[in-house]
Amino acid sequence: MVAQILTFQNRGRKTHGIQSILPGRIPLWIRIVAVCLCAAVAHEGQESVRQSVKSKVEEHLRRGDYHAARRVVTEALRDRSGPIDLHHTGVLLTLLGDVDHLRGDFEAAGRSYRAAISSLERAGNAARLDLAWSQVNYAALLDIGGPSRDAARRRLFALEIYERELGPGDHETLIAKGELANGHLSRQEYGLAENLCREIIDTWEHSGFPPSAHLAKTWATLGFALVKSRKFRESAAAFQQSLALVQKLYGPNHPITLDARIGLALASAAQRQFALASEILAQADTIAAESLAPNDPTRIGILMERASVLRAQGLIAEAKMIERQLRTEAHTRQRTRPSVNWSELIRQE
Repeated sequence: MVAQILTFQNRGRKTHGIQSILPGRIPLWIRIVAVCLCAAVAHEGQESVRQSVKSKVEEHLRRGDYHAARRVVTEALRDRSGPIDLHHTGVLLTLLGDVDHLRGDFEAAGRSYRAAISSLERAGNAARLDLAWSQVNYAALLDIGGPSRDAARRRLFALEIYERELGPGDHETLIAKGELANGHLSRQEYGLAENLCREIIDTWEHSGFPPSAHLAKTWATLGFALVKSRKFRESAAAFQQSLALVQKLYGPNHPITLDARIGLALASAAQRQFALASEILAQADTIAAESLAPNDPTRIGILMERASVLRAQGLIAEAKMIERQLRTEAHTRQRTRPSVNWSELIRQE
């Protein structure tokens, strides 16, 4: 993936600033943990087993324990005590895709999402809302490699289901619209993304829906759109709103705060506040180091940003030290064994 660089005028010459890692394009930050935390709400009529699994997964994710969350889902998939239920299996596979998406294992996440969609499509009308949820989250994964027409199609398909089943002003419909805004962002339709985010935020607040990770995600998406429209002060305010929300919901140092921190650093660097940007990224790196694997894409992205900002400050030696660390991590990733596929995960022991 080719990083896009914002440049800043410095005494008549251009100096590289912070790398612009946009949701759904280069980054992997917009795996914002909200992918799973709130979308995985059990709908009326679903089995108590599914509700129990979702609750356990959500609790582990709130603590930032992705491995425990994954273990809960894989154990549920291995449970063959009852007859095979396509709806049940599809929901669990979507959850597995969500957790792998958050962990940065995009190959495994893609396999799980595709298998989930296949199961839910065959499960009939009772599974339509869960099918929409799976399509939305798979679309977010597809956009990681660049704007995807398939992702746009899946988002619109899901939004139609939500609007038809729940109504245009329902809280879950607003979540689906938030993913549509991410699609606009990935296709560089910054004005459309900004307008849709503002509409979602306004509707959310006027409807009295409680604050959630999804509302925080919408604020972050708005922030990225504003950065790309060069509205840097407004973008910083949007990222601060996002950060305040997630800190209130999950605590000051939860990994879900990383997106807002990175965005705030980006907005600060765009205003030539390099020392502030560097401080924010150092805090983000500390959180990522405690919560994520050393070669996790979010951690790598933060290190890339830190090196870029240090160079903008003229701290070349410090930047080179981080760049050496990045090369080491890249070598480690190349030697990592590919993930097993979903059929291996659910086969009987």
